[in-house]
Amino acid sequence: MPLRHKLSTASDWIQAGWPFLLTVAGGGLFFGHAIVASIESTPHPALVYIIFGALVVALLSAWLVLFQLHRDERLAHLWEKLSVDEFAASEPAVPRGSPFRDAYALLAQQDARASEDGRRELERRLHAGERAFGERLSLPGFIAGGLVGLGLVGTFIGLLGALNELAQLFSGMTGGGSDPAAMLGGMMAKLQAPMKSMGTAFIASLYGLLGSLLLGVTLVAVQKIRLRVTNHVHDVLIDAFDRARRGAPTLPRLPQESEAEHARWQAVLRAIEGLQDMHHRQLAAAMAPLVRVESALECLVGIAAQALDQTPAWLDQGAQLREQIAQLRSLEESTARAVLHALQSQQQSAHRLVELATLTHEADRTAASERDLRDAALQQSLQGCRDAFEDVSGRLRTLLLNTSIPVRA
Repeated sequence: MPLRHKLSTASDWIQAGWPFLLTVAGGGLFFGHAIVASIESTPHPALVYIIFGALVVALLSAWLVLFQLHRDERLAHLWEKLSVDEFAASEPAVPRGSPFRDAYALLAQQDARASEDGRRELERRLHAGERAFGERLSLPGFIAGGLVGLGLVGTFIGLLGALNELAQLFSGMTGGGSDPAAMLGGMMAKLQAPMKSMGTAFIASLYGLLGSLLLGVTLVAVQKIRLRVTNHVHDVLIDAFDRARRGAPTLPRLPQESEAEHARWQAVLRAIEGLQDMHHRQLAAAMAPLVRVESALECLVGIAAQALDQTPAWLDQGAQLREQIAQLRSLEESTARAVLHALQSQQQSAHRLVELATLTHEADRTAASERDLRDAALQQSLQGCRDAFEDVSGRLRTLLLNTSIPVRA
């Protein structure tokens, strides 16, 4: 294999593989722990694994098409160097999975190369092979658009989970409690579940969009390589068909023609064919720059046509994504307002409970002080009664002593 062809193959693989390899290497090196933590923290990690699996399947499909393109390119280089007589012997070496197998089989048939219908049939088979390569890239293209849809599915799943958790949280707040601090702490602990569900929504959208971008860049590189390889195979097989038709035609011998005259005319015919071949080679050498320019223009036209074909889908996806982002923002704002309102209500309830407890404590202190005053007053009145009773009893005793009857002698 020539060095130029090896370098071209290596360049193609680098173009088709660097987005994925650079993203994986950079993400694993700088954000490995964050990626693992984001997957572990989400309540639905299976959705993230599905996105990663679909991305890997699409990339392997695109790289398989690239491998088949390089195989057909090597086969075209081989047939470019073959002589016309070696076509039939080299036809069994064409791989069964090659989309151009039918074109090689037609070129190996000697009777098919003798008419213009054979050329038209060869053109038809070559176009069928080019379409077959395009159809093999339809699955990765579908997955590239489906990754965004999977991200949106994860967004809705996460938001539904967050709304469910918020509904359970609000329903649990209606029961009330004796300790406001414990209620507030329990509510803050329960708010972690809705936040994790909303994390699932944004993580799935992030990985789906990133995978779609990576796959889109890879498909653009593979499409460019497909156009180059199919154009090269087309030119090689058409040139081989023309060489086979020019082949070695026999000049019929006339009845009155001698052997020497027939040999002389055969030599003249071979000389004319040699001049014709030299003219074709010179013309091909002169047309080579124009052919390369035309091939580059065809590649650009194909890429532009593909971009124009995909532009409405991208615009629709962008509009849908903007609508979903707007809905997410409105839902996030409404959720934040609801949570803020709940927190404010809980805080007001806590303040009211604290004020009620303060008033109750002050009322208890006032009642205790009044009770102490009443007890002191009662005790003082009892002491006064006791002192008065003792005074009265003393006076009565004195009076009785003074008025007692004298004792007889």
